[in-house]
Formats: sequence, C-alpha cells, structure tokens
Amino acid sequence: MWKEAAAASLPDARFRPPVEPPALAEAERRLGRSLPPRLIALLSETDRITDPQGTDVVWDHETDSRMWAAGGLKDYVGRALAGAGDRWR
Repeated sequence: MWKEAAAASLPDARFRPPVEPPALAEAERRLGRSLPPRLIALLSETDRITDPQGTDVVWDHETDSRMWAAGGLKDYVGRALAGAGDRWR
C-alpha cells in the first residue's frame, strides 16, 4: 500500500528494505508504547523513501521540529513526494 502511494506521487521513488519486526518491537519497548498501526505498516514495507539520487524525501531526522506537516501519514507521504520534498517547511 505505502510503496504504491509513494510511487503515485513520485514515480521514480526508490525504497530501502523494510524494518525487521524485532527492530519495531525494540522501538516500542524503548518508547514504552505501541507504534501507530499505519507507521508500522509503512516501516514494514520500507525503512526509507529516496529520490533517484538517494536523497531522503520523506522524513527529516536531522531536526526535532514540531511543525504541522500533514493530516496523517498517508497525506504527508503523498504531499512530500508530490512536490520538492518537505514543502510544508
């Protein structure tokens, strides 16, 4: 589902391998709570979405900003890939 949604917005998107279930479980353990089901679904398909040059085009792990980005994960993925990356900044 997520790869198809991303490819609809960025046809030449590249996808990294998925996050393995033990890593997801460890993330939940360290956070002390469950990850949202849609995030688990996304990470179970791909750990990262990049453009053809290998640049991350979806999530920015460099900052810890709290700016509103989208109405949900699917909205964010679609809008981030349809434009020139994180246009919400």
